[in-house]
This record gives sequence, C-alpha cells and structure tokens, in this order.
Amino acid sequence: MILFTAPVPNINQRLELLYLLIALVLLALALVGGIGWIFETLIKKYGDQVDAETWKIYETRTVNTPKEFAKIAYKKSHRQAFKDYFWALLTIVLMLGILFGYMTLMNDPTLIADLTNYETRGFNTIFPIFDWANIPTSNFFGLNIISDWPTLLNVPRFVPEATISYVIFLLTLFGGLLLTRATLALIGRTLRIQNKRNQIFMKNLDDVAKKL
Repeated sequence: MILFTAPVPNINQRLELLYLLIALVLLALALVGGIGWIFETLIKKYGDQVDAETWKIYETRTVNTPKEFAKIAYKKSHRQAFKDYFWALLTIVLMLGILFGYMTLMNDPTLIADLTNYETRGFNTIFPIFDWANIPTSNFFGLNIISDWPTLLNVPRFVPEATISYVIFLLTLFGGLLLTRATLALIGRTLRIQNKRNQIFMKNLDDVAKKL
C-alpha cells in the first residue's frame, strides 16, 4: 500500500511562510488601529460641535445647573441628529425607490439577485474578485496558513448592462457613509455633553487666583 504524504517545506520555505504570517498580523493590527484612530478622531471632531452650539447658553447664564445645561444640550444634539439621519435615510429610500421602480418598469425581477454578480451585470464587475475560498495554503508546524495570493476571478471592467447596479451601489454606499457619520456625530456630542456638564459649573480656586 502506497501512502501519500504532503510535501514538507524546507527551512527557506518555512522562513518565508513565517515572514508572510508576521506581515499579515501586522497588517491586520495596522488596519484595526487605523480604523479605531479614524473613529476616535471623528467622534472628537463632532463632539466639539457641542461647544459652538451651547457656548452662548453658558456665556449668557441662561442655565445655572449641570442638569439644565445637559437638558438643553441634548435637545440641540437630538435636533441635529434628526437632520443627519433624515438625509441618510432619504438617500436609502431613494435607492430603494430606484431599485424597485426599475424592476417594475423594466419587468426585471432578477435584478436583485444579479446586483453582486461579477460575471454578468452586478456592481462587482468594477472590482477585482479573488477566489478566497480556494486560497493556497501550506502546512507550517501543524497550522495551515496562507502561502500565496488567491486566483483572480474577475478583472475590473465597465459593463453597460450593469449601470443600474452601479447606481444602486453608489447610493447605498453614500447612504451608509451618511448613517455612519450621523452615528459618530451623535456619540461624539453625547460624550462631550456628559464630560462637560459638570466641569463648566465647577468652582476652581486656581481660576480665581489668576484673576487677582
């Protein structure tokens, strides 16, 4: 009986696989860190909007307690959130209207199934599509790790028949970005209000000493 065994990589191949694994881990950490930094920066940026919207209230002494300040600040924040979410949801409704309107007028019920199809008329025709399901792997100390790029299944190209899919994709992307922005802005304003509601009414003797 003949036994078939997988080829054992030599020292150089193992080193290459180790370097590739390290590079993938560092890339993943950089990606996660970059996304976290972007979110943190945007939250702080949108949180600073509270200062401009509520400074006059504090300056004119319209409110005298943290509770009153927070109540008015939250009211302004929620009003702004309504405006932000309105435009985001309006974009999504417009996208759905175009999608179902096109399917009805053109009698094309299969459009939804073809939206992501990279072979015919889906928006994925303009993106490179890789065969991630069959990505090459090698055995490294008992672990199967990626050893090479997957096969390219689709070369980006413009397909005239996929124009409606491109429009739907762009509207969905724009609506998603607006929703993300609205959510981050709401979180930023909320954190800023919670952080400053007590600080702005705090009595600080150091500030008094500076004025003397």
